[in-house]
Amino acid sequence: MEPKPNPEVNIVDQYCKDHHAHQDAFLNGAQRMERIETQLLSVVGSQKVLMDRQYEYIQKITGMERDVQETNKKLDAMNDIVKSIFQDYGKRIVAVEDSVEELNKFKWFRIWMTDMRDKLFKNMLTIAFMGGAGIAVIMVFTYFILKYVLN
Repeated sequence: MEPKPNPEVNIVDQYCKDHHAHQDAFLNGAQRMERIETQLLSVVGSQKVLMDRQYEYIQKITGMERDVQETNKKLDAMNDIVKSIFQDYGKRIVAVEDSVEELNKFKWFRIWMTDMRDKLFKNMLTIAFMGGAGIAVIMVFTYFILKYVLN
């Protein structure tokens, strides 16, 4: 009767195990010891390779952790800079709002001055006309006064 195959065991591993067991049955004690030593050296070598790989991975992970920490420090510094910039802009916005409130208190004056600026040419002509009319009135009255006094 054949043994049932174990589904949890790989077929190749099962063959190798059976094959080595079959070969070991024909070996004498010294040969078996030599074979075991060879297998142990192979296992030790594999363990050395695995340990070296693990050491390399640990070094890489340590380096990556260091990089992440440095990046976090840089991000914290940038966050602090951005916070200070926004606080500064917040203070400036409050100052501008206060200035706008102060300007709104004198809105009537600004409207009046803007109106004067817009009508500057018209106002200059009016002033020139009024000045000319004033000079004409003064000359007429001076003429009548001199005529009355000299007569």
